[in-house]
Amino acid sequence: LPYTMTGMRNLRKLNLAHNRLEDISWQVRKWWGLKSLDVSNNPNLALSKLVSSLSYFDQINQLKISHVEEFSADFALLNVHDLIVGQTSIEQFPRTANSTQIKRLSFIDCSFQHPDLLVEQLNKQVFPEHLMIEEGNEETLLPFLNVNVDSISVPNNNLKSIAPVVKMENLRYLDVRGNKLNVKEVEHVKKARPDLEIMNVEAVERNSGIREPLPNLKPVKKLRWSWEVPCLIFRKRHLWMRQVNCTQVLLSSSTKSLRTP
Repeated sequence: LPYTMTGMRNLRKLNLAHNRLEDISWQVRKWWGLKSLDVSNNPNLALSKLVSSLSYFDQINQLKISHVEEFSADFALLNVHDLIVGQTSIEQFPRTANSTQIKRLSFIDCSFQHPDLLVEQLNKQVFPEHLMIEEGNEETLLPFLNVNVDSISVPNNNLKSIAPVVKMENLRYLDVRGNKLNVKEVEHVKKARPDLEIMNVEAVERNSGIREPLPNLKPVKKLRWSWEVPCLIFRKRHLWMRQVNCTQVLLSSSTKSLRTP
């Protein structure tokens, strides 16, 4: 990253996903106001050093990481509100009784070596309120239906059964869209737990069908030529940096663009 970025003292949100970063731990120490950081899909990133630097922060609202080879001991000191882990084989999850609560925990395309032990640890040392697991498999996912949380999202996992949720007294919301569930079993769970809100199909509106995820997004005509350059895009206190196709970047009148050589 450019050295001049260390002077961005008011930086609040930073997206560095899909780059070739190796070590940004010394730069992160300069951004004391940082609240949201996405460093996913940087396979060579020194995550242990980064986590060590972030452990000195009062709190990070959201941290998104991937390709974690091993969670370092400093991970137990990390104070993060929303943690998203992707494309990682998780054998251990170092948290202690003195670690702060991770309220929202997400695993995307992850595998778990000892899911039963991890679930026990989540209940005793992490205390999540919301758990999301996506692109997993039923064998490893079923134990996670015993996590003591308020809501669980397990979309697109090829689940065939959700019977264990009947015994989860604190669970109030369950998202199981994109799975292979038996309709009769879903109805049975709804009758056994009328207080549990289950989302197992896409929201359908009477006049327009399935609701569009981005209703205000308009199609853009393709340009005849394009080129790849690194772009820095600034919007107030947020920064997004990625190797992008500049013909796909739309800037409003309130956004300034800086192209680096």
